[in-house]
Amino acid sequence: MAAVTYSDGLEVQNGLTKNRPVCIWTSPATMDSADTVDVPTITGRTVYMLAAWDGTTGDAVTATVSSQTITVDAAGGTTDHVYTLMFYYK
Repeated sequence: MAAVTYSDGLEVQNGLTKNRPVCIWTSPATMDSADTVDVPTITGRTVYMLAAWDGTTGDAVTATVSSQTITVDAAGGTTDHVYTLMFYYK
């Protein structure tokens, strides 16, 4: 498990839905299953996952949040894949 730097990925959308910031972020192609990424902090807001996909295979994957850190949990122990994470702040 390694940490991926948020700025190494691409924030493809950042907007508001029902007054909640929603973000879609795509990882660099070097992200592995079980890797983590620390998302930006918004004071007074908590991060929640909406969905996560393996952009290399097209499969939906599990991602969990602990504080400001999202961990990808892709089956099969993938290496060097692109992941897309959709999360929001509440």
